[in-house]
Amino acid sequence: MKSKKFIIISVIAVVIFSLIFGAVYFDTHFAVIDKKIYKNDIKKIDSSLDITNVREINKCTEVEQIWLTRASENTISKFRNFHNLYDLMIMSSDISSADCEKISKFDNLKELDFYRTNVDFKGFNSDTVSSIRFIESIVKNFEKLAECKSLKSITIIVSAISDNNITKDSSIFASFDYVEELRIFEDKIEDIAGILEMDSLKVLEIDKGTISEEDRKLLEDKGISVIEND
Repeated sequence: MKSKKFIIISVIAVVIFSLIFGAVYFDTHFAVIDKKIYKNDIKKIDSSLDITNVREINKCTEVEQIWLTRASENTISKFRNFHNLYDLMIMSSDISSADCEKISKFDNLKELDFYRTNVDFKGFNSDTVSSIRFIESIVKNFEKLAECKSLKSITIIVSAISDNNITKDSSIFASFDYVEELRIFEDKIEDIAGILEMDSLKVLEIDKGTISEEDRKLLEDKGISVIEND
């Protein structure tokens, strides 16, 4: 009788140990992202943060590209420091200054895109980001980006930086002395004074008819190539 009890207890112990080991192994080797299971060495994450827990994303230490939707304020501030991440796209989200401070700690980040997102750059201090794009986004503390010496390219497509899709005052660009390429796709650019003050600007890309011929000549006389798209 004692022998049977010992065997039963031993079997139960083995089963429990196997379950615990299996759970630990799964937790340390796999991540559940958007209700799908991935090995945690994946290089790209495409996720909606109203479905996926930040803890699961943080397991993926080798990730190089992250595309996020529906991030609420201060969610990204809970991310780990992704040292291999070079491309981050954020869509339909609210990004706080604390989130931007965390983004600055991704020390290999080069490409940063925002689509239909509210973003506050107050805490941003990256020295690696080289390209930023805004598409239909509302931006606060945009001028903070001027401190980013690595930033070489800015693209703006229908952004709240303008006034009803018209750039009436370009003075906000005056302090961007490291940017070499500026792309503004809006109905009209009525003022180029601030753009002319950008020390390193080489290329201004716009839609055809966005600026006057007089302003185009002023830009070209300063050595800025103006590219107009049909």
